[in-house]
Amino acid sequence: ISTIQNRGYVVKEDRDGRTREVRSLILEAESIQRVVEVENTGAERNKLFPTDIGSVVTDFLTKHFDAILDYGFTASVEKQFDEIAQGHLKWSEMIREFYEPFQQDLQKTSETAERQSGERLLGKDPKTGKNVYVRLARYGPIVQIGDADDEDKKQKGLASTMSIATVTLDEVLELFKFPRTIGMFEGSPMDVKLGRFGPYIDHAGAFYSLAKTDDPYSIDEARGIEVIVARRQNIAERTLKTFDEDPSVKIMKGRWGAYIVVGKQNVRIPKGTDYTALTLEECLQLAAQQAPAAKKSSRKKADDESDTTETTKKAAKKTAAKKTAA
Repeated sequence: ISTIQNRGYVVKEDRDGRTREVRSLILEAESIQRVVEVENTGAERNKLFPTDIGSVVTDFLTKHFDAILDYGFTASVEKQFDEIAQGHLKWSEMIREFYEPFQQDLQKTSETAERQSGERLLGKDPKTGKNVYVRLARYGPIVQIGDADDEDKKQKGLASTMSIATVTLDEVLELFKFPRTIGMFEGSPMDVKLGRFGPYIDHAGAFYSLAKTDDPYSIDEARGIEVIVARRQNIAERTLKTFDEDPSVKIMKGRWGAYIVVGKQNVRIPKGTDYTALTLEECLQLAAQQAPAAKKSSRKKADDESDTTETTKKAAKKTAAKKTAA
């Protein structure tokens, strides 16, 4: 499960339901009563849901590797494992029967299959008359007004609540109303924008998420200022220590205690350390110690392995030569 979550094929989240009216007719004592009740339906808590990229990958695999994705494949493999355990089937034969056709399918698919995007035509843009598509792009699902070869095509990222499989034309056209400038604050404009994880205000290079109760289509200047001021106040209350020499380094109050922020890196403070006594140099030193190790490229790794192999071979030859001389 963790693998498909890390690859973004599924997400675990809560989803709100919707309310609906249920009308009932109750027959009692030869009289009929009409009762209207309101119930919540479709609510989910801590469930796994497929993402757009997960749906596209599933469709691709089903199209090109249908034999493996068939539920009967698992049952067949389990039966073959039993036969191997009982000595009725050689494991090497079983692997060969599976791998040879799979290798052929893999080679054919890599050579002929087109890139999948899950593209769906929603209709025409009423203003321009151009086609409106939703599809999966490099950095996530998007809506596009205009065909692929249109030099003036427009694109917007879909909101996290939207899916390329179910979103409607009216819903995606609303996205092109953003960014909305709702006013000025401290000499800079406040622009309401829609991000992958919800609406936010872009002000002077800083981002302020809107509350769930805020409507990005109608929020005004006064409410925008409230959001910015409240967020700044929250950050100020959580800020335990700053350094004038380097404003990017701060000591913050977190859920599990104090921690250091160096740019975009969060740094753990060792247990028993008095954060009030930490200097800027000590904070930077802790950040360097906890910095993630740089990943080596596969090319470099291959070269290293080649060098190691060559060195091993030379060492083996020298050892053999010594034994011969002896």
